[in-house]
Amino acid sequence: MAAWLFTIARRRVAAYYRQGRSALPLEALSEVDDPAAPRDTIEREEDLEHLALLASQLDEEEQELLRLRFAAGLMYREMAETLGRCEDAVKMAVHRLIQRLARMG
Repeated sequence: MAAWLFTIARRRVAAYYRQGRSALPLEALSEVDDPAAPRDTIEREEDLEHLALLASQLDEEEQELLRLRFAAGLMYREMAETLGRCEDAVKMAVHRLIQRLARMG
């Protein structure tokens, strides 16, 4: 389920950046268009709302890690360059963030 949610988020952010925008609000993740059955759509919307709620409880740095890794689909090396941190530190931060989200969720 989490992989599916992050795939949707990644595609949404990629489309956003292609349009020349520089930042994507987390609220935009709930605006995913999908021709799935109504029941599936409702379940997906609830899942996205839950993910957005969890993300809103994170600090700004953690939200940025989520955006870069899962929404924008950046590799750890690219994230490290963007954030001005070493790659290993970024990997560890993302790993800890995923563990934290799992405990929250």
